[in-house]
Amino acid sequence: MWSLVTYKFSMQPSAKNNFRFVLLTILTMLSLFVVFVNLNLYKSKGSDKEAVLGEATNFDSQEHFWEKFLAENPNYIAGWLELAQLEYKKGDVYYAQGALNTAKAINPNHTQVVNFNFEND
Repeated sequence: MWSLVTYKFSMQPSAKNNFRFVLLTILTMLSLFVVFVNLNLYKSKGSDKEAVLGEATNFDSQEHFWEKFLAENPNYIAGWLELAQLEYKKGDVYYAQGALNTAKAINPNHTQVVNFNFEND
């Protein structure tokens, strides 16, 4: 009988158990809040990259993209022509002509090079 009474009293919540429960609950909620904030920050950083191929964005980021891409793929004629067009629109005719000359040096008989016109979009 005494063991039954002891068992019944040991199951009663103590102040120590209540404190652990409250602490665990607070830590869980805090962890979920931190995860939620981090996910929102991660999603908001992706909004800078919403540009679709062919969509008008600022010239500097496009120029930076093509320069980086062409550093890795120097024989991509369409890239050199795109860079030439961007630079011409930006007003840097000298750099635009240099990009066009690079495309001509790769393949002067390529149809895109032969038909290239700075006025086309």
